[in-house]
Amino acid sequence: MDNQTQPTMQERLIDLRNDAIIQAANVYLFGRNALLAGIGAAALAKDQAGAILERCVERGELAEADVQQMVDNYRSSVEEQVKAADQARANLTEQARVTLDENLRIIASVLGRKAQNPPQEIQVTREK
Repeated sequence: MDNQTQPTMQERLIDLRNDAIIQAANVYLFGRNALLAGIGAAALAKDQAGAILERCVERGELAEADVQQMVDNYRSSVEEQVKAADQARANLTEQARVTLDENLRIIASVLGRKAQNPPQEIQVTREK
């Protein structure tokens, strides 16, 4: 192959840097979306709880104890959903962190540096 068609080390470093920036941006966007989904779920739950309470008061069909019990049950359900959303966000964030760490180790190995814990099952292939 010609030296002209092979990318220079600087071009390869720039490509790797750009890939790392893209990965970091993707992790940020993923985390942001997970956080916004949790906030949105909490807001929807609040709106639904308020709507249920208004309907109960307008109709006057339920006694105060029944309404309070229903709101408490709903609040407990919403709290469980918020906890589940927070746990899912934490799990997804951890998965994204692990993936990013793995990608950074691969990048470091491509650059010829020794990674602290190089992945043993991942094989890096170079195009010729």
